[in-house]
Amino acid sequence: MRKLITFIVTFLLFPAICYSQPTRSYTYTTGDTISASEVTANEDNLYNYLQSGVSVYADGTIVNADVNGSANIQCEKLNVQACAQNFATTGTGTFTGAIATSAGVSATGLVTTTSIQIPFSATLPSACNMGQLYIDTDADTNGSLYICIAGSWKEVDDD
Repeated sequence: MRKLITFIVTFLLFPAICYSQPTRSYTYTTGDTISASEVTANEDNLYNYLQSGVSVYADGTIVNADVNGSANIQCEKLNVQACAQNFATTGTGTFTGAIATSAGVSATGLVTTTSIQIPFSATLPSACNMGQLYIDTDADTNGSLYICIAGSWKEVDDD
Protein backbone atom coordinates (compact mmCIF):
# COMPACT_ATOMS: atom_id res chain seq x y z
CA MET A 1 0.00 0.00 0.00
CA ARG A 2 2.87 2.33 0.83
CA LYS A 3 4.35 1.83 -2.67
CA LEU A 4 0.99 2.61 -4.25
CA ILE A 5 0.63 5.83 -2.25
CA THR A 6 4.22 6.82 -3.11
CA PHE A 7 3.55 6.15 -6.79
CA ILE A 8 0.32 8.18 -6.79
CA VAL A 9 1.89 11.13 -4.95
CA THR A 10 4.91 11.07 -7.27
CA PHE A 11 2.68 10.79 -10.35
CA LEU A 12 0.54 13.73 -9.24
CA LEU A 13 3.37 16.00 -8.06
CA PHE A 14 5.95 15.34 -10.79
CA PRO A 15 4.25 17.48 -13.46
CA ALA A 16 3.66 20.27 -10.96
CA ILE A 17 7.32 20.25 -9.94
CA CYS A 18 8.77 20.01 -13.44
CA TYR A 19 6.33 22.11 -15.40
CA SER A 20 5.01 24.63 -12.89
CA GLN A 21 5.06 28.33 -13.48
CA PRO A 22 7.23 30.51 -11.23
CA THR A 23 5.88 31.29 -7.80
CA ARG A 24 6.31 34.22 -5.46
CA SER A 25 7.88 33.70 -2.08
CA TYR A 26 6.23 36.89 -0.85
CA THR A 27 2.99 38.65 -1.75
CA TYR A 28 1.88 42.07 -0.68
CA THR A 29 -1.26 44.03 -0.01
CA THR A 30 -1.81 47.77 0.09
CA GLY A 31 0.08 49.37 2.95
CA ASP A 32 2.64 46.54 3.42
CA THR A 33 6.26 47.41 3.85
CA ILE A 34 8.31 45.75 1.13
CA SER A 35 11.80 44.66 2.10
CA ALA A 36 14.66 44.37 -0.37
CA SER A 37 15.34 40.74 0.60
CA GLU A 38 11.73 39.76 -0.20
CA VAL A 39 11.92 41.43 -3.60
CA THR A 40 15.22 39.65 -4.24
CA ALA A 41 13.64 36.29 -3.30
CA ASN A 42 10.78 36.86 -5.77
CA GLU A 43 13.24 37.91 -8.49
CA ASP A 44 15.33 34.80 -7.80
CA ASN A 45 12.23 32.65 -8.32
CA LEU A 46 11.66 34.23 -11.75
CA TYR A 47 15.33 34.02 -12.69
CA ASN A 48 15.57 30.32 -11.74
CA TYR A 49 12.40 29.55 -13.69
CA LEU A 50 13.68 31.30 -16.81
CA GLN A 51 17.15 29.73 -16.53
CA SER A 52 15.72 26.29 -17.23
CA GLY A 53 13.84 27.63 -20.25
CA VAL A 54 10.17 28.15 -20.87
CA SER A 55 8.93 24.82 -22.15
CA VAL A 56 5.29 25.51 -22.93
CA TYR A 57 3.75 28.14 -25.19
CA ALA A 58 0.05 28.57 -25.75
CA ASP A 59 -1.14 27.62 -29.22
CA GLY A 60 -1.18 30.55 -31.60
CA THR A 61 1.10 32.77 -29.48
CA ILE A 62 4.17 32.50 -31.73
CA VAL A 63 3.79 34.44 -34.97
CA ASN A 64 6.08 34.89 -37.96
CA ALA A 65 7.57 38.11 -36.52
CA ASP A 66 8.76 36.11 -33.46
CA VAL A 67 10.96 33.81 -35.60
CA ASN A 68 14.47 35.04 -36.39
CA GLY A 69 15.20 35.21 -40.12
CA SER A 70 18.31 33.08 -39.62
CA ALA A 71 16.47 30.34 -37.72
CA ASN A 72 17.34 26.89 -39.03
CA ILE A 73 13.80 25.53 -39.26
CA GLN A 74 13.75 22.10 -40.83
CA CYS A 75 11.76 21.73 -44.08
CA GLU A 76 9.51 19.00 -42.73
CA LYS A 77 8.09 21.50 -40.22
CA LEU A 78 7.09 23.97 -42.92
CA ASN A 79 4.01 24.04 -45.09
CA VAL A 80 5.90 24.76 -48.31
CA GLN A 81 2.70 24.55 -50.36
CA ALA A 82 1.67 27.84 -48.77
CA CYS A 83 4.96 29.60 -49.57
CA ALA A 84 4.92 32.21 -52.30
CA GLN A 85 8.66 32.67 -52.61
CA ASN A 86 11.72 31.40 -54.42
CA PHE A 87 12.82 27.89 -53.55
CA ALA A 88 16.46 26.89 -53.76
CA THR A 89 18.30 23.89 -52.44
CA THR A 90 21.88 22.74 -52.48
CA GLY A 91 20.85 19.22 -51.60
CA THR A 92 18.89 16.59 -53.42
CA GLY A 93 15.17 16.10 -53.45
CA THR A 94 12.43 13.90 -54.73
CA PHE A 95 9.41 15.49 -56.32
CA THR A 96 6.27 13.51 -56.94
CA GLY A 97 3.51 14.70 -59.20
CA ALA A 98 3.67 17.75 -61.42
CA ILE A 99 5.63 20.90 -60.69
CA ALA A 100 3.38 23.80 -61.60
CA THR A 101 5.00 27.12 -62.34
CA SER A 102 4.08 30.27 -64.18
CA ALA A 103 7.69 31.20 -64.96
CA GLY A 104 9.33 27.90 -65.88
CA VAL A 105 11.80 25.71 -64.05
CA SER A 106 15.55 26.19 -64.23
CA ALA A 107 17.30 22.84 -63.92
CA THR A 108 20.97 23.68 -64.24
CA GLY A 109 23.07 20.56 -63.75
CA LEU A 110 19.99 18.34 -63.83
CA VAL A 111 20.79 14.70 -63.25
CA THR A 112 18.05 12.16 -63.76
CA THR A 113 18.14 8.45 -63.14
CA THR A 114 15.23 7.79 -65.48
CA SER A 115 14.11 10.33 -68.05
CA ILE A 116 12.28 13.57 -68.55
CA GLN A 117 8.86 12.90 -69.97
CA ILE A 118 7.62 15.27 -72.66
CA PRO A 119 3.84 15.37 -73.09
CA PHE A 120 2.48 13.68 -76.20
CA SER A 121 -0.69 12.79 -78.06
CA ALA A 122 -1.88 12.19 -81.63
CA THR A 123 -2.85 15.86 -81.94
CA LEU A 124 -0.92 18.97 -80.96
CA PRO A 125 -2.69 21.24 -78.46
CA SER A 126 -4.27 24.24 -80.15
CA ALA A 127 -2.48 26.76 -77.91
CA CYS A 128 1.02 26.83 -76.48
CA ASN A 129 3.37 28.95 -74.43
CA MET A 130 6.86 29.94 -75.51
CA GLY A 131 9.39 27.17 -74.89
CA GLN A 132 6.96 24.30 -74.41
CA LEU A 133 7.89 20.95 -75.94
CA TYR A 134 5.39 18.42 -77.30
CA ILE A 135 5.52 15.17 -79.25
CA ASP A 136 2.92 14.56 -81.93
CA THR A 137 2.45 10.79 -82.15
CA ASP A 138 0.20 10.96 -85.21
CA ALA A 139 1.19 8.36 -87.85
CA ASP A 140 1.67 11.14 -90.41
CA THR A 141 4.41 12.84 -88.36
CA ASN A 142 6.09 9.65 -87.15
CA GLY A 143 6.44 11.02 -83.63
CA SER A 144 7.80 14.47 -84.39
CA LEU A 145 9.06 16.80 -81.68
CA TYR A 146 7.60 20.31 -81.62
CA ILE A 147 8.60 23.46 -79.77
CA CYS A 148 6.39 26.47 -79.16
CA ILE A 149 7.85 29.69 -80.53
CA ALA A 150 5.91 32.95 -80.42
CA GLY A 151 2.66 31.16 -79.61
CA SER A 152 2.73 28.54 -82.36
CA TRP A 153 4.16 25.04 -82.75
CA LYS A 154 7.28 24.57 -84.87
CA GLU A 155 8.55 21.13 -85.79
CA VAL A 156 12.10 20.40 -84.67
CA ASP A 157 13.82 19.22 -87.85
CA ASP A 158 16.11 16.25 -87.34
CA ASP A 159 17.95 16.81 -90.64
